[in-house]
Order: sequence, then structure tokens, then C-alpha cells
Amino acid sequence: MLVCLIVGFVVVCCFKFRLYPSKKQVVLLNQHLWVSKNLWNFLLDFNKRLYADFGRFATMRTMGLMVKNSGLHSQVAQQVFVRLQKALKRKVSMKKLGLKCGFPRFKSFHDIKSLVYPQSGFKLAGKKLLATPFGELAIKQHREMGERGKIKQLTL
Repeated sequence: MLVCLIVGFVVVCCFKFRLYPSKKQVVLLNQHLWVSKNLWNFLLDFNKRLYADFGRFATMRTMGLMVKNSGLHSQVAQQVFVRLQKALKRKVSMKKLGLKCGFPRFKSFHDIKSLVYPQSGFKLAGKKLLATPFGELAIKQHREMGERGKIKQLTL
């Protein structure tokens, strides 16, 4: 799938490629999704308790310290708490507008479907995708990227 948007004078293109991981890589991907789910639930529980006791949420710095050494690539772990922070801010803004809005929900394994690498930890090399810590993942590259630009974000 190719999606191109023109933002100012910059053209943003999105490519979707099919992954063909080995059995070991599938196990490793599932483990990382499991850790991501547990991290989300841990941070959400911490924020719910903090909000119930003190009426405020944890800061980005606090959550950043909590995700260190979680077992995920550092930027993937950061994206988990950034998504949670956005959900909590959305809850507060909806409450200020007088709209009914609850806390973000706890996630099951089937609710966490992706790992987001926002800046680094990946590289496209021919018909292979190099992603930390999965190694070389085989992909079906239906379209050449050529000189169109560089990859800014990877979502597995």
C-alpha cells in the first residue's frame, strides 16, 4: 500500500510490506508484544493509583525512568508511554469539555498489535529488514523506495 500526502513542500509516503519472519523471530516478536502489553498495563495501573490518591498523572520523566531496562528497544518502550500519556491527556481534555470519558483500558495480548520504532533501530537492506533485536526479517518488497527519501518510522 502506498499513501502519499503533501504537507507544505514535503511529500510524505507510507509503504506497507509483508513480513516473513522465521519461527524464532515469531517467538521473539510475540515476546516483545507481551512485554509491551505488560509495560502498558503497569504504567496505566501506576497512573490510575496516582490519580486516585493525588489527582494527577505521572510525568513523562517519571514514566521514562520506569520503562528503562524493560526488555524492549529503548525507543519502542518510550512509544508505549508516549501513547499512554496522549490517552491520559485526551481524557483530561474531554473531562474539561464536560464530555464523559473514562480512563484508557488495560490491554490483553490481542490488543497490542504493533511495535513502533520512531527513529532508529531499523534499516532496509535489499529484500531484508534489519530490526533490533530481531535481526534480518524477510519482506515482500513490492515497490522500490529508490531516491524517494529515507525511512523515518517503522511499525511492526
